[in-house]
Amino acid sequence: LQTSSLLGSLSEMKEQLEEAQQMIKSLQSDVEATNEKAKSTDGRRTIQVTSEHVQGELEEGRTEISQLQHDNSELKDNYQKVQQELSVIKKELDMERESKSNDSLELTRTKSELAALQHQLTAIQDQATVRSSSDASHYKERAKLQAELGAAKRQVGILDDEK
Repeated sequence: LQTSSLLGSLSEMKEQLEEAQQMIKSLQSDVEATNEKAKSTDGRRTIQVTSEHVQGELEEGRTEISQLQHDNSELKDNYQKVQQELSVIKKELDMERESKSNDSLELTRTKSELAALQHQLTAIQDQATVRSSSDASHYKERAKLQAELGAAKRQVGILDDEK
């Protein structure tokens, strides 16, 4: 946006510079014509006043051209600065895009790793559940057998006492 604004201002200043140069040429032509006219007339005073007037306008034109050239130079400098800033911004944008792409790849890899770990956890939990229920069944069976063994020992003791 600034670049186009600067280019527009630069273009306007070039046009103004060309107009001022044309005005100077026109004034110089007027001075020459006046000088030719003065040669043919005896009015030195008229020639002197006209010449001074033309010289004043010529000086104003030169001053305006000088100012336009100075402004043109400043616009060119500003344009260069904006171009450099634009270049830096483009590099930063490219770096951000690359970083975002790398982050996206890292996120995808991490999600995949997480899904694999969740799958493993589910398998381990299923095994633990099976083992837990198997262990509970074993404990129950063991308690039953111990109870039967205890009952059998008591009967053996009773039978030994009866003998």
